[in-house]
This record gives sequence, structure tokens and C-alpha cells, in this order.
Amino acid sequence: MQTAHPKNSNVSRPHPALIDLRNQFASLRMLKEGWDGHDAIPVNPSVLSHATACLEFVLSAKRHVPSPHVAPIADGGVQAEWYGDRYRFEIYFDEDGEIAAWSENLVTGVEMEAEGTDAIQMLAAWTSNLELDSLTA
Repeated sequence: MQTAHPKNSNVSRPHPALIDLRNQFASLRMLKEGWDGHDAIPVNPSVLSHATACLEFVLSAKRHVPSPHVAPIADGGVQAEWYGDRYRFEIYFDEDGEIAAWSENLVTGVEMEAEGTDAIQMLAAWTSNLELDSLTA
């Protein structure tokens, strides 16, 4: 009888960026009212769920895209951002369910903005740039 070796297992390892992203979101879930020393409210659980689903979907498709830096927004929303040598990308998930994105190509100086589903499409398109930027860094 043969036993399977872990090296030969067909079980894929979790994407490192997904692990980091989940850890960052777990930290955001712990925030209490006034987390900024002022009147900030905790991140809305539905905002966290939506942001997690969108970002995990995009990151799972691109193995070389690094995890974004995730930060709370004082109104209960979440911001995810990637900063590279050639590109910057930010996406916001706000308390009201709105999504907005902003990007800048640091080589050409071109900036782009989008809202709603266009922001998610912009994120999906920019992951190619983010992946290339991480591979050439």
C-alpha cells in the first residue's frame, strides 16, 4: 500500500496574498467605535464581506499579484491599495455599498477613476499591471 507524500498532493496551497488579505480583514473586524481616536465607526460587516469577496476573486485569478494594504475608513468602509514602482491602484468599499477605484500609471502619468461595477472591472484589468509590476520588481 502506497501513502501519498505531501509534496505530491494535488491539494493546492493557499495563495500567500489571500492569506495576508484574510489576516488584514480579521484585524479590521476587531476595530471598535472610535478606533481612530475620534468618531470613527467600526467597519461594517457587510462591507467587509463584499470587499473580501471582490478582492479574493481577483487575487485568486492572479497568483503573482501581491496582497493590497487594507485600511479602514472612518465612515465604516474599507480601502485596499497597491503601490508599485510603475503603478498605483486604490479601491474603496464604502458604508453605503458604493465602490470606487482610482489608478495611476507612474510612467505615463495617466490617472483613471471608476465607480460601481466599472470599479471592479478596472481592478480586474489592473491586476495584469500589478502582477507585471510585482514580477519585475
